Order: sequence, then C-alpha cells, then structure tokens
Amino acid sequence: MALATTIFFISLAGLAGLFGFKLWENGRGQMPWQDARRRIDEHAHRTKEIMLVSVVELEKLPPYLLLFISTSIQRGAISFGYLAHWLGRRSHALADMVSHKHRFQRKETNSEFLKKVIEHPMRPENGRVSGV
Repeated sequence: MALATTIFFISLAGLAGLFGFKLWENGRGQMPWQDARRRIDEHAHRTKEIMLVSVVELEKLPPYLLLFISTSIQRGAISFGYLAHWLGRRSHALADMVSHKHRFQRKETNSEFLKKVIEHPMRPENGRVSGV
C-alpha cells in the first residue's frame, strides 16, 4: 500500500511538473529542446502505429494463447503441488539435515528433582484410574 501511494504521489508531482513546464513555455514564448521533442514525437507515433497493427494480429491469437496460458498455469499448479507434497514428506529429513543435532539421543538428567519425577509411579494415591 505504501509503495502504491508513493508511486501515485510521484506520478502526480510529475504531471504537475509537466503542466508547470508547459505554462512556463507559453509564458516565455519559446520551446527548448525542439529537436529532441521532434524525435520523441516521431518515436511515439511509430510506437502507436505498431500497437494498432499488433491489435489486429493479437485478435487472431486469443484462443490459442488462452489455451497455452491455462495449460501452463495448470501444469505449474500441479508441479507446485508435487513439490509441496515432496517437501512435506521430506520435512523431517530436512530438519535433521539443517539441525546441528543429528540423531539426537536423550541423556540422563543431572537434576535430582527430575530423577524423582521420572521414578514416581504414574497413578493416583487412591489407586483409581484417572478420569473414572
């Protein structure tokens, strides 16, 4: 959003600058860079002619172009699905490869409290099974 806003205000400032430049030209009665403007205008007219001719040619393409685009998008989505599935299956191997603890094995704890908790029986004092 910030990028779009920035581009909008830069474009707005550019338009204001062009209108100000045109107002300055009309006020002074002179036109700087006439040769460059003439070349740019010729280039713009050639570009417009090419665009008009290409519109006629592009009208012939859409059925084939749309088929090509839709097939490309479909194949890309299927390939992305295969990649995501493969990454999901291989995620544990990837995590093991990235981790510095290959083949992690739990060591015995040094804490006396944790040793007592581990040795303590896991049933209530009254002998009932929990939840019943």
